[in-house]
Amino acid sequence: METLPRKERKQNSCFDNNKRTILEGYLLGKTGFPKITDRTQLAEIFKCNRKTICNEIKRGTVEHLQSDLSTIFEYNAEYAQNIANERNANREISENHARHGSGTETKALHR
Repeated sequence: METLPRKERKQNSCFDNNKRTILEGYLLGKTGFPKITDRTQLAEIFKCNRKTICNEIKRGTVEHLQSDLSTIFEYNAEYAQNIANERNANREISENHARHGSGTETKALHR
């Protein structure tokens, strides 16, 4: 039986910790950033695909409980970076197993 070569994956998304912090600034309108929530505009600013922006916002959105016990959802750059670090670590582990022929399939954890 013939095995097909594995498709090489990109190492990382176009977002690093610095870009995630800038994205958070735009989404929340933090000091020095105009509030921009339009995904198309953000994609133009970051020079990437609109879908990349949507995925990044989805990855970093967390639920906050306010003092009146209502909840809001906001993008958090630090949370998104932690998720990306976990994903990349899991990806490296599964790629090492695949390269060295561990005999068992491992799956990376995705949130």
